[in-house]
Amino acid sequence: MLRSLDPYTEFEGKSDAEAMTETVSGRYAGVGLVISGATLRDGIDIPDDDLTDVAIGGESTNEGGSKLLPKDALNDQKRLNQKESLDDKTPVTRNDIDKDDLLAEDEKEERLNKRRAMARVKDQGIRVVSAFEGYAFDYGMRVGDKIVAIDGKPITDKTSVEDVRNMLRGTPQTTVDVTFLRDGVEGENTVSLPRQTVRIPDVKLAALVGDPKEGMGYISLTGFAANAGLEVRNSIIGLQRLAENASGGERSLQGLVLDLRGNPGGLLTSAVDVASLLVPKGSDIVSARGRGFPGVVYRSQVDPVLDPQTKLVVLVNSQTASAAEIVSGAVQDLDVGVIVGK
Repeated sequence: MLRSLDPYTEFEGKSDAEAMTETVSGRYAGVGLVISGATLRDGIDIPDDDLTDVAIGGESTNEGGSKLLPKDALNDQKRLNQKESLDDKTPVTRNDIDKDDLLAEDEKEERLNKRRAMARVKDQGIRVVSAFEGYAFDYGMRVGDKIVAIDGKPITDKTSVEDVRNMLRGTPQTTVDVTFLRDGVEGENTVSLPRQTVRIPDVKLAALVGDPKEGMGYISLTGFAANAGLEVRNSIIGLQRLAENASGGERSLQGLVLDLRGNPGGLLTSAVDVASLLVPKGSDIVSARGRGFPGVVYRSQVDPVLDPQTKLVVLVNSQTASAAEIVSGAVQDLDVGVIVGK
């Protein structure tokens, strides 16, 4: 087997392989939550005896009225005050303090800033940034909820997002108890969420924008899993019907904005499927070449779903990559729409 490999072969770890499987299939076993947050595990812990105190979010003072600074910084300030009291006419500069002391002051200040940042992280915690309908949303979880315990196990400063993710996921048909805090609601709440196969849609939003009678559609496509082509197809057809109903049958979809901003890509075949919905049948979409196999040209094999008279705009940015670039490139090269962004 090893003889069949070349220097460009890469091996993936278990977690990377699982992530790839999720990207390809658009499915995973979990509760339907997207979580985010930083943890102190990523920071540098600072011994308490290195600091006199820590002020968060401002220039608080201690009982003596001095700003809360590292001990070395306070000592340097005392030395400056002593020099000034000996000779008020003699200017005192930072050069009068030993270089080692200055370095220590800078290091302490840097560590103090890290301590402040870690304190803010502790207050933020791990929060819900998305709750899927049909899954966790239906059981009461909402965006902004701060997760404080899972199955009775507290979420501590040292608990990482990856730890929480692994605790939420598991075998389908099992349950997990999630305890959370919600802004504006007193006390903790606990819900029992069933683990199940969660379907992650690639089309996050498909809707008419502005006056429905004008027939301007918008589709947000965030990935290219196996069913991306089918999802976009159904979205375009749905928008066409909505536009026709809104105009009393007088007109169909007049314009479409396909939002690929932040889309990291996915399957090559899904990129071809999506592009085929927008370009003329028989059009060359992308070609692939490599060592050990002949070049392949992928062409559109079906009639486009989008009417050629419908104006098309594709939004891109610096995070538009891979399969998303193939679609935007095909739209541009075949002159069926306008690319906006960079």
